[in-house]
Amino acid sequence: MEYDKREIFLDRKKRYVFQKKLIDKYKKTLLSIKVNHPSNNTTTVNIIKSMDDIITDIFNDKIYLKIFRITLEGPVVIILLNIDEIEAKKVCMEIEDKHMLGGCIDVCVYNSNHKLISRKDFGYEKRRCFICNNLIDYCVKYKIHTDIEILEKMRKIYLSYVNKYYSSRFNK
Repeated sequence: MEYDKREIFLDRKKRYVFQKKLIDKYKKTLLSIKVNHPSNNTTTVNIIKSMDDIITDIFNDKIYLKIFRITLEGPVVIILLNIDEIEAKKVCMEIEDKHMLGGCIDVCVYNSNHKLISRKDFGYEKRRCFICNNLIDYCVKYKIHTDIEILEKMRKIYLSYVNKYYSSRFNK
């Protein structure tokens, strides 16, 4: 089922309000993990689940609360952490930049005052597109890539990931 951009925008707004309430209630660092394209399909759900497992392993003893939701903007994992937002953002930038699936996701980190911690705060440049390596803002603004192209690239990346890390388990 296709949703129009307004419905997705309203759903995203609901997520922001929900995240704000969580921060207000628990006064923790918040991670919001989502795919870089608003869609719910096997690939996007599997990407989020894989990244959720990895991020959970990394922050395992620091996780206070974790919520997995399927939304109009795609699958989303929200994690409250008992850790400083600066340390959390550094780890998340490393995941986004270096993990095979990192280009397919966006991990937003908020502090206990609702401030989004950005790459710019660390002197990093903005993220690059996982398809063409242009600045992602440029590709989004000018709609450089079609939905089909984005989803197909995500699918190929995910299949490469599965093949690299899991194929030996099934080929014995």
